[in-house]
Amino acid sequence: MPSSTRPKTSSAVRGTSPSHQHLKTWIYGVRGTVDDAAVKVLFPVFAAALLGIVYGALHRRYGVALSLLGTAFLASMPVFSRVALKANADLAMAMFCAATACLVWDYLETREHSRLVLGALVAAGLMFTKNEGTPVFSISLVVLGTAMIRPGRQSRLLLARHIAAYLVLAGALSVPWHIFRSGIPKTHRENYGARLMPAHFVEQIGNAPFILRCLGESFVDLRPPQAKSRAAAKPVPLRVMAVLYFRLPFLLPLAALLLLLPSTLRPPPLYLLLWTFLHAAAYFAAYTVLPGNHEVMRQIFETSSRRIFIHLAPVATMLVIACIGSQRQRYREEVPERQDPSPLFVLVSRRP
Repeated sequence: MPSSTRPKTSSAVRGTSPSHQHLKTWIYGVRGTVDDAAVKVLFPVFAAALLGIVYGALHRRYGVALSLLGTAFLASMPVFSRVALKANADLAMAMFCAATACLVWDYLETREHSRLVLGALVAAGLMFTKNEGTPVFSISLVVLGTAMIRPGRQSRLLLARHIAAYLVLAGALSVPWHIFRSGIPKTHRENYGARLMPAHFVEQIGNAPFILRCLGESFVDLRPPQAKSRAAAKPVPLRVMAVLYFRLPFLLPLAALLLLLPSTLRPPPLYLLLWTFLHAAAYFAAYTVLPGNHEVMRQIFETSSRRIFIHLAPVATMLVIACIGSQRQRYREEVPERQDPSPLFVLVSRRP
């Protein structure tokens, strides 16, 4: 690419993981010019891949009806379409999160080592996509550690070898980026490694109630700030419809988890529940140590809550469908075939 058309690298770009920037640079090179509109052609591909991963993981376990239900619910989220239309790395991050979680889920069910080998390759891509990928990789190790509690027919030593191989392979693939990243100057706001030290975290823990309130407000109402400011001028029915449209992606899964709580607390939904909880807790810890006053922190929530939600949404969607699928299986075991099924499970109880 000629030097006159080569994009300048800002400090913000140098602080992000390389895969997204490499894809953008490749598009610029093919086009021969800096064309941000052309870069956006990649993101429908990421969106289709994410939906395909979620559908495939659910279809293997719960059949067509439930897999279509979960995929359609994820695709219809307003925050999904908004993130998919923006040329940033959050959609790719969500795709790699979903793929890593699915492969870890497969291994916990089948105990096939090949699942973890492929999972290590995907986890390396996760760490190359955004800086948040490293904590998510750590979460995958914790979830894999649950296999040591219930080893099944395999010995704990063999399981430990599989998990160690997963850690070594993913770590080896991502070491070049981590070495390069260590020499990048960090801004005060993004230096989470220094601020997540135990002493500083305990010092900032007083912000926890404010953080929880802001996260709750942001997740329950995922409208962009400009949409909230324009809502006052709309008629009441339209305002109600808009609020419900943006709040249902959070309220419906929460209601489903509460209604199906017994199914949530046993495998396989338990694996996904642990993953979702740890992922949300990691973001909570990062927000807790943010510098600045409450007004600055609230502005950060308004701009970042939708990106966080799209990172959590694929695994949370699979969690809800897994709960419904587990409840369907219990229903089939408890209700004889000669009895008519409950109207609540007419759709989801159809055999794949």
